[in-house]
Formats: sequence, C-alpha cells, structure tokens
Amino acid sequence: MASPPSPENSVPSAHSPNRHDPILPTHSAGAAGAPAEGGLALRFSDALSFSSGLAAAIGGALSLCASRLLVAPESARSAVLVVAGAFIIYSLDRLRDIERDIRTSPLRTAFVQTHRTILVAATGLAGLVLLLGLAGAPARTILLCTAIGGVGFFHRRLKGRAMLKTVYVSVAWTLGLIGLPVSAAPQTIRFESAAGLALILLATLFANLIASNLRDDETEALRDQPTRALWIARLAALSGVAIALLFSQLESQLGPERGLALGLVPGPEQGAARAIFPAVWIPVAELLALVRFRPTERYGHSIVDGALLFGALATLLHSTLIGLVR
Repeated sequence: MASPPSPENSVPSAHSPNRHDPILPTHSAGAAGAPAEGGLALRFSDALSFSSGLAAAIGGALSLCASRLLVAPESARSAVLVVAGAFIIYSLDRLRDIERDIRTSPLRTAFVQTHRTILVAATGLAGLVLLLGLAGAPARTILLCTAIGGVGFFHRRLKGRAMLKTVYVSVAWTLGLIGLPVSAAPQTIRFESAAGLALILLATLFANLIASNLRDDETEALRDQPTRALWIARLAALSGVAIALLFSQLESQLGPERGLALGLVPGPEQGAARAIFPAVWIPVAELLALVRFRPTERYGHSIVDGALLFGALATLLHSTLIGLVR
C-alpha cells in the first residue's frame, strides 16, 4: 500500500488555517506517514487513540457508569456490548474511508494504513465478542444493538454533514449507554433517573462532537464560524453540568420520601443505589478540555475524547465513595 502523501502533495483544506485564529484546524507538521515522535507515552497514546481503542474504553467506562448509577443488572454484558460495538463501528469507518480521512486526520490514517492487518484482525475478534455478548440477551437488547449498528454502517455517508452528524452520533451513543442497561431489566429502572442521566450524557457527547467537527475541518458550516461553534460546544457541556446540579438540588429539596418516588435517591430495595449526581464529572471534564481547545489530531483524540474517559472514571470513583459512606 502506498504511503500517505506528504503535506506538500496532499489535498489542501477548503479553508487554509489562519495562524491568528487558534480555533481553525492546524494538522500536525511533518510527513503524514511519519511515525509518532516522542517517548513511549506518546506512542502508546497514539496507538490507543488511532486504533479505536480509546473509543472502546470510553464506551465501556460510560456504560459501567450508567449501570452503576441506575443500579441496572447485567452491567458486565452492557459494557462488553458497548466496548465491542464501539470498536467495530469506529474501526470499520477508519478502514473504509482512507481517502477522506487522509485529508482530515493524516496521523490517524497513517497509523491505520501501517497496522491495517492487525486492525482487521482486532475488528473480527471484537465481532466475535459482540456475538458472544448477545447470546442469551433479551430480544429488545439485540434489536437496540442492531439499530445502533445500522447507524454506524451508514456513518461514512453521513458524517460530512455537521449538524446531522452531531445529532445522530450523540443520540446513538446515548441510546446505547442508557438503553442497554434499561433493556436488561426495564422494570427495575426508574424512568426519571434514566432520563436525567441520558440528558447529561447527550449534552456532553453533543459538545464532544462539535469539537470533533472543528478538529476534522469537515464541514462548511463550522469552518465559517469556528469560534461560535466552539462556544456552542462549551455551552452544551455546561448544560450537562447544570442538569446534574439540578437533579442534586431536587434531591435535597424534595426530601427522602419524594426523592425516592422520583428515583433521585436510593430506596432500601435498591441496596447500594446511587443518585445520578456523580455523573457531573463527565461534562465537567469535557468542559475543561474545551476551555483551551486546540484543533489538532492529538489534542482532539487524547484530550477532548480522553476527557470523556477521565470523567467516567471520576464518576465511578465518586459513586463508589458514596456507597462506602452509606
């Protein structure tokens, strides 16, 4: 397979970066096919991000958060399905769309081209894991996974439309993260808690995807007003924080009895149930990543996307500490 073109020969962006505007995309210098420079930590970070491993890790961590906060059964199955599904969808997109991605994500595309055989094998293994995870699952879980997989299959044709991409990808992620725990045992999940957590995740993922569009320089609408788009992303993440704080305030104002009725506080039948407030760390982490946003591949993957993983881990830690105190 031919090596990726050098910056001098690569297809230029529709809008050349303006050095006076730090929001406009500025792809990494050096040959697109050059291996990652730097130490072991940087090479590991690139491998994790460019191989779809980070997307899978984010999905798994967020799924565990949702199952824990909603006190849903079969949390391991839900996490496995999200991990495998995310890896398959993102890997297939990167393996199939080399020609387009070489312009928007040259470093990632060079990694995919170099390690194509390994990625194909890993994707096949993830498919096997997905099938094993679906074995014995309720029909509604299988139907939900099929629907999300269908969206992922058509992602390649739709992702050039900024607003559409931002909406359907964030909705698909939210459906997977909340829908899988709910589908495992809908009768045990309180609707208000699930709805509140879904809104927090949806707002945060919406913010993340706007930043992704800015980084990729894929769409005309965002290229025209990048600063405005970035502020919309920050406001979306801030709204996720506000929703979590609102639920926390409702819990304290309504009192234990009414809070229990709304699913905002745990009841005795829920054992170590948690309120959904710990999920506030997810939009907080994303908001912090957007404060000093830089439209480069590594910042977009490692910092903007990595913030979702950091927020999920902080949520799990917070929830665990609450359980220990109670």
